[in-house]
Amino acid sequence: MRTAIWLIGWTLVAFSLMASGAGCGGRGDAYDERLQVSAPIVVGHYLAFLDRTRERVTLVRPFTREVTHVDVGRGPSFLMPTPDGARLIVICKGWVATERDEEDELPSMVLIDPAAPQSAVSYDLGSPFDEVAVSPDSRFAVAFFSSTTTPGAEEVFRNPNAVALLDLDEPGGVPMEKTVRSFGDVPLGVMFSPPEMAPLQSDGTLGTPRTLAVVFADGYVTFLDMEHPERSEVTVHLTLPDHPQTVIPQEIVFAPEAGTVFLRCLGANDIYAFTLTARSPGSATENDFVISINTLAAGSVPGDVGVFTEGGERKILVANQGSENVTIIDALTSEFVNIHIGDPVDRVLLYPEQSPTVAVIFSQGSARNRIHFLDLQDVETRVGQNHDVLATNEAVQNIELIPGRDQALVLHDDNHSVMSVLDLTGRTLSPITAQGQLGGYVFTADGAHLAGFTLSKAQMGLIDLSNLAVRTLQLSHTPTHIFALQRLANNPDDTESRTLVVDHGDPAGRLSVIPNPSDLSRTSTYVLSGFLYDGLLGDPL
Repeated sequence: MRTAIWLIGWTLVAFSLMASGAGCGGRGDAYDERLQVSAPIVVGHYLAFLDRTRERVTLVRPFTREVTHVDVGRGPSFLMPTPDGARLIVICKGWVATERDEEDELPSMVLIDPAAPQSAVSYDLGSPFDEVAVSPDSRFAVAFFSSTTTPGAEEVFRNPNAVALLDLDEPGGVPMEKTVRSFGDVPLGVMFSPPEMAPLQSDGTLGTPRTLAVVFADGYVTFLDMEHPERSEVTVHLTLPDHPQTVIPQEIVFAPEAGTVFLRCLGANDIYAFTLTARSPGSATENDFVISINTLAAGSVPGDVGVFTEGGERKILVANQGSENVTIIDALTSEFVNIHIGDPVDRVLLYPEQSPTVAVIFSQGSARNRIHFLDLQDVETRVGQNHDVLATNEAVQNIELIPGRDQALVLHDDNHSVMSVLDLTGRTLSPITAQGQLGGYVFTADGAHLAGFTLSKAQMGLIDLSNLAVRTLQLSHTPTHIFALQRLANNPDDTESRTLVVDHGDPAGRLSVIPNPSDLSRTSTYVLSGFLYDGLLGDPL
């Protein structure tokens, strides 16, 4: 069997020619091995595909049409971007040798800079972890086991409370592996504080700032100092021994200026407040802070929390599912005030995201035909005077802020076929309907456009959010995913990030690229395909 390959522009076309006898030669393993390639994810200006069969990552830069393949460790299981979009994390489960001439390979985490893939860094891990959490500044990572998975075929024993702490800014660093103190449950997730988190000292000032990782588990939380991973963790019970109710951590809010952490839990009517207090450690492995716990009667069944600053002081806004009030908590004093809004609510969106002045509040669990607004300036003194409500024709299922704009997208049904654009300044709604169920949608990085597709149609719809003008682009194949590239930090003139990319789910790889959504024409868009078959049957193309 011979395979003929043509590279026509950027489209790879391959087919097999049947031949006989001596002209064929032996079949290689590549003919019989089934490719297992993940759906792509966005990493800054790139799309990344994980090829589990060939144990490599394929990086596609749609704007420049570059394709790069990066070999990773044995048994790659999943990949994820760092929050800043600058690097890609790949977790590999390793390899246990089964033949005499094979060698074991430890589980590993591979860190790839898509702009410099040849400089990829690999960290050996002691366990085949299947989850990773990364700090918002993309510096620290914690690898751990998911609470929903069981040991794999290559494992005899598993320590489900094992974690590995990594500093991603130290390429030659060695992960610190430890076991989180367990009370019978395994980690549910890991959250990170801002790097300014510090314990309160005896004179009322703040101590040395650091990043904390907080491990969630049923009934307790554990604090890890990422700046000093060799130090012991601090674990806090969320219930008393004689009150064995189920309390599950759900959402955490940090107030660095007060040395305080606020926690919302499923199964608790109060908000937990943890205060970090400095102490002198007795050894290098002891922590330099202790935690005191307090509960705040914030309302009835807290559903969501948000943080804002008013008058230079940090405030916590709590949405209550079990009452018709929202609660404002002073992060420094823990004093609070209730504000009646007339609906049980469970979602809070603060706008603008950087320095919020307005809270958009609604009920997601029991959809209602109302959106509430709460002006945050002087809210504790003006109370109900700062409350406004917008009635909607359709029940509100969800609201999503549009990046960089004074707008939000309101979804009115589970199929996403009915939606509205909410003007956050004028507090008005503009309805938009889709012909059928939306298969996916994205906002461009600059917030200028909304793009989406409906299932089973080879089309992409585009909305210009400045005037809500609607366009349709005919595609060569039906889409399976749509992506917007990510704007990189410190680059305000990043025109590449406005690119839209449609994945068609082709096993060989097929992407439709729209470099400039403002110029939506067949001549300005192009298709990249065949890149996942690169090197499959011989040398790389």
